[in-house]
Amino acid sequence: MIDSVRFRFALSALLLTACAQPSQENAAPKRSPDPLSSPANGDATATARALATAIPSDDADIQTAARDVKALAQKPESWVTLGQAWVKRARRTGDPGYYLNADACATVALALAPEFRGALDLRLLVFLNGHRFGEARDLARQVLARAPDDALAHGALSDALLEIGDVSGAEAAIQRMLDIKPDLPAYSRVSYMRWLSGDIEGAKLAIAQAYDAGRGAKDPEPATWTLVQAALIFWHAGDAEGALAGLEIAERSLPDYPPALALRGRALLSLGRAPEAVASLRRSLERAPLSDTAWHLSQALAAANDAPGATAAFERAITLGRQIDRLTLAQILASQARSPAEVAEAVRAARQEASQRGGPYIDDALAFALFRTGTTEALAEARTLIDRAIAVGLPDARVIAHAGLIRAATGDVTGARALLERATTLKTTLERKLLDEIGGALGGLK
Repeated sequence: MIDSVRFRFALSALLLTACAQPSQENAAPKRSPDPLSSPANGDATATARALATAIPSDDADIQTAARDVKALAQKPESWVTLGQAWVKRARRTGDPGYYLNADACATVALALAPEFRGALDLRLLVFLNGHRFGEARDLARQVLARAPDDALAHGALSDALLEIGDVSGAEAAIQRMLDIKPDLPAYSRVSYMRWLSGDIEGAKLAIAQAYDAGRGAKDPEPATWTLVQAALIFWHAGDAEGALAGLEIAERSLPDYPPALALRGRALLSLGRAPEAVASLRRSLERAPLSDTAWHLSQALAAANDAPGATAAFERAITLGRQIDRLTLAQILASQARSPAEVAEAVRAARQEASQRGGPYIDDALAFALFRTGTTEALAEARTLIDRAIAVGLPDARVIAHAGLIRAATGDVTGARALLERATTLKTTLERKLLDEIGGALGGLK
């Protein structure tokens, strides 16, 4: 499925790249002699400097930015440029840990020049990545109060509001982005909003506009990312071949790109090409150790008759989920329902996420985890949550299937049958266990 959080973090990071060169309006304000000499912030700033300049040996962009920082250590612009290089690394590798390095750059820049807009924009990304959506919303509004045309702040505001559940506010922020600069980040957000509402053709059109806006840029990654998002739209519509066609273009644009490798593996698996799927998912996992990639690798290994490998990959997915991705952890544990203890853990993880953000995927994860408990009270809550999740028109077969199973469990035979039959028309996107459950549920409906 489309991971809504990663999708929107990537959008914000794309926008940061687009705004990489500070304009005159974004120039550093006049500052006091040297804030770094203050004992009050000296230790924190020194720690931030160390993290910001922990330069990897395999990243030319960060190395170049670090050399500039060394030469221009008192200029906040140089620290923001280094932070932007860290964001690019986070995007290329799929490792959100690098946002901490970016935030360290923001800390140093803000020590040099409090309220420097480029540094605040960097911090917005960190807040979003850390699921600090209320703080991201407030900081975005703070920035926009002084700079109403800051496109990145409008993007971050839309992301934060959508996570909090203010869809109309998010849409207004996206429209303002389009008014300011109709570019790849703005069109990408339009595509995602249209997809969420079930407007598939509108989503395809907007992602094509995003790709056209970003194609030919010096950095191929943003445009390649939009190709993967386009492939995701085809994938969710049940067109695995169409998704693979888009991913072939992405591979030529940026070889071994982890998001493209991961989706390619899922598409190949759905077409019965398990060995190829294993190879693609393994390459993705090596480059970006994400919980959902390990989960799909376990399914591919099982299809390739490698039971020990499938078990190892599944356990790695659980470990990664516990470390960095509670939403995927809840989805995995609920999907398998191997024990009451794991179902209880799925409920806890989903509730923890729900305490920080909202939206259909959070509702779905918590609803399905509650459904797995089987209690009357839990089923009633699950029904409320899943009805809200599908009300927006979300065209995700897994969420639709979950809704059908929950409807069946709560006695809504007509509603269950309609949803389960709809999910089976998109069966290429569903794992084997869920397909078996759908078949069993349909067979039991009277």
